[in-house]
Amino acid sequence: MVDLIDIPENFFVTDYAPGSKILEKADVVVCHGGNGTVYQAMTQGVPIIGIPTFHDQEFNMQRVEDLGIGIELSERKFTPSHLVAAVEALLSEESYKENALRYKQILAKYDGPRTAAQLIESFIN
Repeated sequence: MVDLIDIPENFFVTDYAPGSKILEKADVVVCHGGNGTVYQAMTQGVPIIGIPTFHDQEFNMQRVEDLGIGIELSERKFTPSHLVAAVEALLSEESYKENALRYKQILAKYDGPRTAAQLIESFIN
């Protein structure tokens, strides 16, 4: 673990924290829009704020916005006030949570990790 200094008292630092368990308690996730976090948030029905830094993350966040489950913020134009406004929007506009829960129900019908493993195994064999 990296030695961190000046950690605020309301922060908790650990070597490992399972994202899916954290998202069970989260109202909003803030991330870079990567596949893993977006998928975990969707399977837990948690709205997403993404600040992408690479094209694949931008594509993911465009889709998140199209589905009505989150907001993309610009890395280049980012200010803390943008993040505050996005969090407030996700918490106050019920459509984000409703849409996120709808996609949670859709994804619950599939076992993505198992299906992916089976497809990879069948391709290898």
